[in-house]
Amino acid sequence: ELLIALVIFAVGILGVATMQITSIKGNSKGRQISEAVNVAADRIERIITQSYENAPNFDGAEDTNGDGVNDISWTVIKDSPVVDSKTIKVIVVPHGNSKNVEMTIIKVDI
Repeated sequence: ELLIALVIFAVGILGVATMQITSIKGNSKGRQISEAVNVAADRIERIITQSYENAPNFDGAEDTNGDGVNDISWTVIKDSPVVDSKTIKVIVVPHGNSKNVEMTIIKVDI
């Protein structure tokens, strides 16, 4: 009886260990996505604070801080959706299995 109880206990402990591993992976993925959202929001805020003339006029890409964690790129479409406006899409690609983060703004020349 004691042996059977130990086997059942061991199976339960293995189940808890598997749950912990899954939880750690989920937390890591959530951190990557949160970091990518923060990077994209920071870039959008920088673009918003610039004047229309100083806002990006061309597509670009960079590694946000040189450590290879996130790559950021942006595309600029002039006179879209109306004349004297720029549609700017910022895309952050986190390394790993996280999904890309995309944010789009429209900058208008007022």
